[in-house]
Amino acid sequence: MRKIKNELNHIGKLRISAGYERKDAAIELGCTIQFLCQIEKINSEKGFSSELAIKMANLYKCTTDEVLLSRKRAG
Repeated sequence: MRKIKNELNHIGKLRISAGYERKDAAIELGCTIQFLCQIEKINSEKGFSSELAIKMANLYKCTTDEVLLSRKRAG
């Protein structure tokens, strides 16, 4: 599997900083690897639920603001 950190938006970088591989994070978050990949791409316009944002914040040990504000920065 090819890992290119520069192609990730802030959400992908939060996941990596928390020490999760995409597959493991997807399992913990209850979503598919493909969906997680889509929302982690730079300039992604893929939306996700507030419930998923809360799960990400808990899993990645950050605030929901960090998850949600990163969407504004990326777009």
